[in-house]
Amino acid sequence: MRRNRAKTVEAAIRALEAQSDEPGLSPEGMALAAEVKAKIMAEYRQQLEREDSGEGRARLRQMDALEQRLRLQALRSQRLELYRLRHRNQVDDDLLGEILRELDISEARLHRG
Repeated sequence: MRRNRAKTVEAAIRALEAQSDEPGLSPEGMALAAEVKAKIMAEYRQQLEREDSGEGRARLRQMDALEQRLRLQALRSQRLELYRLRHRNQVDDDLLGEILRELDISEARLHRG
C-alpha cells in the first residue's frame, strides 16, 4: 500500500516538473507560478519522506511541531503590532476587527492541524 501511494506522489511530482508555463504570463506571473509549483512539489516530497522511514516520519513530526510553534509566534507578533498601531490611532476599530478575525481564523486552522 505504501509503495502504491509513493508511486502516485512521484507521478504528481513528475507532472508538475513537466508542466510548462501558461502562454502570455508576465515575468512576475511566471515567477509566481514557479514558486507555487516548487511549494507544491516540496509538499509532495515531504509526503514521500513520511512514507520512506520511521526516522523520516519522526523528523517530519518534529518539523511540523516546530512550524506550528513558529507560525503561532508570528501570529502573536502580528496581534501585538496591530494593538500597538491601534493604540497610536494608526488603525481604526473596523480595520482592527477585520484583521483580528483573519488572525483568529489562521490560528484556529493551526490548532486544528
